[in-house]
Amino acid sequence: DPQLTQWVTAGVGYYGGDAAVVDFGIGPQGKVSSGDVHWPSGRQQRFGPLGYDRRYLIVENESEPFLRW
Repeated sequence: DPQLTQWVTAGVGYYGGDAAVVDFGIGPQGKVSSGDVHWPSGRQQRFGPLGYDRRYLIVENESEPFLRW
């Protein structure tokens, strides 16, 4: 299985901040068997399987991702 890695950096300023969004293109396979998140707190979580053409909200300490669309 191919492995994709991205870092999220989000900052907060006086009048706003950056959205902590990561997008992955998964190609013709159409599904993701699992996704691992390594949180700044040191905690690690695995989610999956995840559907294609979807956006999920992943929150630390939640057992399942929230489907956004």
